[in-house]
Amino acid sequence: MFEVSLLRAKLADLDSEQSDAARQISQAPATVVAKVGAIALLGVSILMLGAGTLRGWSHLKSIREGRAQHGTGLAMFAALFLPLILLFIAVLALIYIPASNANGLGRSIGTSLAFIAAFGACFWSIRSTWRWIHPRPDTRSTSAGPIVGCLAAFVVVAVIAIPVAMIAY
Repeated sequence: MFEVSLLRAKLADLDSEQSDAARQISQAPATVVAKVGAIALLGVSILMLGAGTLRGWSHLKSIREGRAQHGTGLAMFAALFLPLILLFIAVLALIYIPASNANGLGRSIGTSLAFIAAFGACFWSIRSTWRWIHPRPDTRSTSAGPIVGCLAAFVVVAVIAIPVAMIAY
């Protein structure tokens, strides 16, 4: 008698496990399709942003060469949107991934300085793009050469990296 009740309990457990497995199998294709759809949407979005960036730069070049007269603002937006979004995503990743084990004043100062540096890089890129499109014909080139450009890039990287180091350590 005891064995019969034990076998019935095992059979009930098997039935519940079978119904749970059937429910999971029926839900699996929907989650797989949703994940594949999200990945496909992300991939297409990145490709379209890249194509818009290239199209924006080609229009800026035609404006600089005098073949086009209008659309500077929209072309600048198209050309700089993806690089600036990637800049801010990188800054966020650099701040919030190491910041999970940081606290206090170093974290708040480091976060503020990193965002100030990112906004400075944003405005600098917009200004540089505008000056590239509309060069001043009456002035000589004010470029100091590749060494100064490398130093400026080093300063920008240092201004972003020092606050991240303050946050992480």
